[in-house]
Amino acid sequence: MAAKYLVQLTTANKSLLRSLPARGYDVFAATSRQVNGNKFSVRGFLTRAQINALLPQRIEIDVRGRAETRLHARKHAATTHLADHMTDGYLSVEQIQAAIAHMAQNCRGIARRFALPHSTHEGRACHGLRIGRGGGRGRSKPAVLFVAGQHAREVVPPDTLVFLARSLCRCYRHGTDLVLGNKRYGADTIRSIVDKVDLHLFPLANPDGRALVMKERGGDPDWRKNRRRNNGSGDKGVDLNRNYDFLWDSGLGTSSLYGNEIYKGPEPCSEPEVQNVLHLLDTIRHLVCAVDVHSYGELVMHPWGHDENQSKFPALNFREEEFDGYRGKKDDAYKEFMPDADQHIHATIGGRIRAGIAAVRGRQYTLQQGMALYATSGSLMDYAYARHIVDARAKKVFAFVIEVGPEDARDDGFQPPFTDAKEVITEVAAGLLECCLAVIKLRAARKL
Repeated sequence: MAAKYLVQLTTANKSLLRSLPARGYDVFAATSRQVNGNKFSVRGFLTRAQINALLPQRIEIDVRGRAETRLHARKHAATTHLADHMTDGYLSVEQIQAAIAHMAQNCRGIARRFALPHSTHEGRACHGLRIGRGGGRGRSKPAVLFVAGQHAREVVPPDTLVFLARSLCRCYRHGTDLVLGNKRYGADTIRSIVDKVDLHLFPLANPDGRALVMKERGGDPDWRKNRRRNNGSGDKGVDLNRNYDFLWDSGLGTSSLYGNEIYKGPEPCSEPEVQNVLHLLDTIRHLVCAVDVHSYGELVMHPWGHDENQSKFPALNFREEEFDGYRGKKDDAYKEFMPDADQHIHATIGGRIRAGIAAVRGRQYTLQQGMALYATSGSLMDYAYARHIVDARAKKVFAFVIEVGPEDARDDGFQPPFTDAKEVITEVAAGLLECCLAVIKLRAARKL
């Protein structure tokens, strides 16, 4: 396997940067920024051959060192899952599953473990945790879904959901406040969230991938995809967040090549890990909001991810095949329809998430539509929101992605040292609590 290097690419040619993922370059879309007026930059892990191929293309390449020196998960592994507050390192697959079981056992009044119906390609079972008083049966209690760990190398998000679940269970059980940095949630607020929201947490959607990332010998700390065997090819894996049935065959931000980091799979929703998420979307009663937690880039994003939004022309929408080929370009005539009311609710919930994060230690995440420098398709965010448009029987779900820390100046965003990850985990937990509080308020106002 060729060594990879962390690079920052800068150019005035935005189209060139947009083309890189489909050409097999492992660039991190959430790190894309406009810089120095008319230039754009993005980070990535590239081989020396890829770097050399870009040199003649009028692109500035800042090589910052070997990729593995920026990936700290295996060096900062947790010693136990039983911490009452924050663990002392990144959790293994087994520790995450044990933590879920432990919380369900010790907080039986409010927490219940649930099993997902599909085992992974390597035979692992998947579980999540449902937190809520009374379970929501027979009531119109709003439900919220938090998902993490679709991309294996992004190790902070699963630990964030485990920490959030542990904090809610502990504070509810003991009637205590929850202090997250500079932000305090009173015991009454914690009780309100647990009593008024049916919260479903799926901390680790891709356990096979995380197992490879955390493996001490013979592992791959940079692994992103699941572990599907692609017709006997040596190139394993599907990018789970390009496998959902939303403009899956459009080619926007995806690839049909096995070896590509954004390989979309052989068909929509082909992967058992994706089918597990679909199961939750299908079966959670009164689901109104879903948040998919990733890293990194300090972003809070909402639909659409394939094109810019507009609210005047309903005929301009993803179901109309006559517009195939026009989508995915900024500042052109085609823009995707979303009603003003839905845009407002996305902005309201997203704004609360952003404010909660900022309250902990002052980090200012950017709230934006998913379509920034890159267009994407096949993502959970867009699929979750689009379901009610495709099927009138489906409940409308307001959907988000959080690209969790660290700040732009850091080069170890996927796997920072755990002392730094703890600060990110804490602030994002506050953002997710604010999401729940926003849902409570919007439901009380009959807007959800």
